[in-house]
Amino acid sequence: MNAKETILAAIKANQPAPARLPVIDHHNLIADGADLTALFCQNLEAGGGSMQRLPDMTAVQQVINEKRAAGGLVLNIIPLAGDIDVVPSSLEILDNLQQVFIHGSVAVAENGAVWVTESKMLNRILPFISDQLYLVVYEKQLVSTMHDAYEKIKTNDDGFGVFIASPSKTADIEQSLVIGAHGARKLVVLVIASEVA
Repeated sequence: MNAKETILAAIKANQPAPARLPVIDHHNLIADGADLTALFCQNLEAGGGSMQRLPDMTAVQQVINEKRAAGGLVLNIIPLAGDIDVVPSSLEILDNLQQVFIHGSVAVAENGAVWVTESKMLNRILPFISDQLYLVVYEKQLVSTMHDAYEKIKTNDDGFGVFIASPSKTADIEQSLVIGAHGARKLVVLVIASEVA
């Protein structure tokens, strides 16, 4: 028996006994009755994003109006009384996009992530090319964990989708953090308290 065979035989003889994978009840990872909105906000802020709780979609329209009044290119693709902006086809125009408002589908309390589908963003580039990204979700769309989120999203129906949990960040080996390198420099999630979705 050569050295290689001796080593492999020793490894085979000393393997640990097989063990069953643990069964994790992901529905109980977050305590019943926990304030999902507060937990979502805490985890979103930990990643560099921020949250505003608004009473209804009328308040969202007011935020959009305020941003437009302040100047800069603002794009709203959330249906507000039929008012959806036309997405510019010119990359030169999109490059100057200051704020974009997009409707999210599911918000995850455990990590502050929001699931956004291509049907809601209209153009895949929008969440990543704007300087500031505003995601709008209804409070009743909050779920506890990613396990719960994956039970709600329908990737076969939606096609492309992405979880967004913070502004764009990157860091190099010198520990220099850059915000906005590959996407928005600012992320704000507007959580709507209204029961209508």
